[in-house]
Amino acid sequence: MFSHNRLSSHIFVGFIFFYLILIPASAWVRITPDYIQLSVWVHDETIAPLSETDIWWLSHRYGEEFIQALTAQEQRHLGAIINLFEETRWIFSGMIYGFWFEYTPASFAYDVIDEFQLGHNGLIAIGDPNLRLESIATAGSWLELTFRYSLSENQQKRRNLQYTSGVKRSTGFAETPLRDGIIGRILILEDSIQNAMYNYLKKVYISRPSFVKGEVFLQYPSRIILNEGSWRVRSDVYIKFFQIEFPD
Repeated sequence: MFSHNRLSSHIFVGFIFFYLILIPASAWVRITPDYIQLSVWVHDETIAPLSETDIWWLSHRYGEEFIQALTAQEQRHLGAIINLFEETRWIFSGMIYGFWFEYTPASFAYDVIDEFQLGHNGLIAIGDPNLRLESIATAGSWLELTFRYSLSENQQKRRNLQYTSGVKRSTGFAETPLRDGIIGRILILEDSIQNAMYNYLKKVYISRPSFVKGEVFLQYPSRIILNEGSWRVRSDVYIKFFQIEFPD
């Protein structure tokens, strides 16, 4: 696993770190010119004693003011459900606005450690009415939540810009033990994006660059699944390089 100089800010609200056993796997995704849609899964034991009714109740109230008004006890009580909305918001934001990045690949020859920084270019607002829960389906002890985000005209243009000729495609994977929970999931989302970048640079350049910066977009929602006691994520990305430097 790479060592990172990570940004201290994440869009996930602090109290969701209490809730670990979610499986935000993109069971399927639908992307059209005016909306994007995906499904995430959660085990019913994770949200117990809450129910499907509570999820719908929260979906109609989810917003900045509502979250800020929650007491510590309410935060712990509702945190697992709120995390589903935050996970979806993170992914949709990465598909619409993308991320900025700066990457210094490790080099034993030059005694340089691996350093990767990643941040959203823009975020869907908490409580954005265009982000909504469409349906909840059950499969045994699992719940499948389908979310939909309606794109504005400006957001549609932003997504179309991802397909310019200068964009590079790549795929990255990352994995972390299940015990690392949601913190581990957040980190491997970033790791998978970095690994996609590393894989592209390794494939294209014989002499690896010493520094790169630019933008990266999620082509599809990152897929996180359980894999033999570990979280495993795959991210398919578009990369735009603004600066590429090589060792002297």
